Amino acid sequence: MNANSDKDYIDAKTDAVRAGMDARLDAFEANVNGRFAELNAKIDKSVAELNAKIDKSVTELNAKIDKSVAELNAKIDKSVAELNAKIDKSVAELNAKIDSSVAELRKEIAELGARMVQWMVGIFLASMAIFITLMTFVLNNAVPKAAPATPPVIIQLSPQGVTIPPPAAPTPKPQP
Repeated sequence: MNANSDKDYIDAKTDAVRAGMDARLDAFEANVNGRFAELNAKIDKSVAELNAKIDKSVTELNAKIDKSVAELNAKIDKSVAELNAKIDKSVAELNAKIDSSVAELRKEIAELGARMVQWMVGIFLASMAIFITLMTFVLNNAVPKAAPATPPVIIQLSPQGVTIPPPAAPTPKPQP
């Protein structure tokens, strides 16, 4: 064997081994790809089933949620309507109470005004009476009264035998 023939022999053997390996690798790859295809098909089927279950569950949950939300909205609307009715009733009652209170206050204010006028007139009349009384007292007592003038004593000698009547005493002034 020479070097060329050994080389050819080795090359031929290597090529044969490579070809065998390539064939086996191709078969293995085909087998693996087949298995992966089966697994992918199973996974896809399982994923599709899971997606269907999830979609069904989500649809059911959405339906339940929508139903619950609708029930809650109905309850809330009912409660709001009841509260609005109560508030309207309370506001009407309060307005009636306020109106009656205002009417009572106006009546009392009118009565107080009338009473105040009565008191003012009464106080005015009483003060005028007191003023007139004081002024009368002061004017009668503040100015000293002049002592009644005593008639001067006139001594006249009368002629003998003639009688002269005494002069009449002045009449005193009447006192008020």
